[in-house]
Amino acid sequence: MATLYSDKIVKRHLFGEAVSYPIRKIGLLDLKEVLRLGWEDFQAMPSHAIVVCVIYPVLGLVLFRMVLGYSVLPLLFPLAAGFALIGPFAAIGLYELSRRRERGEEVDAWDAVKVLRAPSFGAMLE
Repeated sequence: MATLYSDKIVKRHLFGEAVSYPIRKIGLLDLKEVLRLGWEDFQAMPSHAIVVCVIYPVLGLVLFRMVLGYSVLPLLFPLAAGFALIGPFAAIGLYELSRRRERGEEVDAWDAVKVLRAPSFGAMLE
């Protein structure tokens, strides 16, 4: 997918050992490929993606209603900005569904929720 540039490799020392990190440049063809794969995921499990994608906007509307109901309208923008930061975290379920589908495993809507019990969940949250 991404083009690897061998002449631009960042070298850092990690615990006394030299570690090389290749630098990749992402182009428009990479974007096209990612969108194609995402569309294939959606076609394979549209109901799963819709259910997970509906939860986030509904929570946003609930948050908006709570702000209007308690006369704290000046907090609406900071709450909305903070809520937008939760978006990538909310997409973890979709990432899990896509990962399972890519590996050829059975995909179920509950697999998106099971990621909350993963041992690495704390690190993802952090």
